[in-house]
Amino acid sequence: MRKFSIFLLAVIVASGCVGETGMIDEVVLTEKIIADGVSLQADSVFQFKDSVFQWKAWVYDDRYAVCAIQGETYSTALYDLESGARLHEFLYFGNGPKEVIFPSYSLQNDTLVIHDKSRNIIYQVPCCRFPDIEVEEAGKMEALSISTIPYKGGFLALNPYWFKNDRMGIDNKEPMLYLTDGKETRYNSKKTLAINVVQGPLLYSDVKDRVAFVNTSEACVSIFDGNLEKVAEVSGPADYEVQYIQHKTSNELSFYQELATSYVSAASDNDFIYLLYEGAVRDSYDDAVDWDFSSENLYLFVLDWNGTFIESYVLDGIRSLHSVLSVGAEPGIIYVSTLEYGTEDFAIKRFNLNKR
Repeated sequence: MRKFSIFLLAVIVASGCVGETGMIDEVVLTEKIIADGVSLQADSVFQFKDSVFQWKAWVYDDRYAVCAIQGETYSTALYDLESGARLHEFLYFGNGPKEVIFPSYSLQNDTLVIHDKSRNIIYQVPCCRFPDIEVEEAGKMEALSISTIPYKGGFLALNPYWFKNDRMGIDNKEPMLYLTDGKETRYNSKKTLAINVVQGPLLYSDVKDRVAFVNTSEACVSIFDGNLEKVAEVSGPADYEVQYIQHKTSNELSFYQELATSYVSAASDNDFIYLLYEGAVRDSYDDAVDWDFSSENLYLFVLDWNGTFIESYVLDGIRSLHSVLSVGAEPGIIYVSTLEYGTEDFAIKRFNLNKR
């Protein structure tokens, strides 16, 4: 295996490595990208007038913000970032049609995806029709998975049985991703269940026809082509080893004492993958641990869809571990919905990566 360094040893690339589906590029990010992170200030900040119930938001086309709401009768609201007006409220809490109980959100290209993990229903909202709201039911999702997105007429799901750990001597020999119509349950009592420890968002570029899985604990990003063949794996710069424990009475895995946070959020456009990174380990037995805010500003890493490292940034004032990344209409513009450290005021901050 031939290794060579680029970006002054900020990245190590190992070409021609054998992955689970064939030859892949392995990219190892080093701690140098932390030291070399470019400090960025937000060039605009949107403050909500009624922010007491908002805690996460996704920005579309530089104009609209979809907010997840807590403590109201509805789960979701649409805001106009230019006027500050709340335009619509939708997906009320409940068991009825187009209602939700436990919604999970992702923004995939021009579509807002809402997965009600309690009722196993996936809804879609075409963002290109904003400010109009049209909620469409994509289908039932009975298959066991923590991350699922609509994909080429069906669903693409993170496999809860994908797990390999040499130290524990476990290799389920399962693919990381699988296609499903949503009806299969995929429960296997004989295999290690990793749904509690392997988590993170799925990203999809319909132009590049590529998919990425961003692991929120292990510092790893896996990139697949349109046939779900892995083409690249990006690991680092974290140097910790996540510890797991398997329950004696079940096949489920849990984290052991320490919990690692690598990627807080992720977003993509047709050119780049954007990763909000902390890289910290917290002791779950320590009552003094802050589970909501990082001790310092979070980092932003930029990759292309081949897994090539582009740049790293330090986002001034972004410390909340509930922060959410969104992309602007043009490459290099990103938005971060965040809670302000010290006040927990909710805001959306805009960063221009083209200005240094």
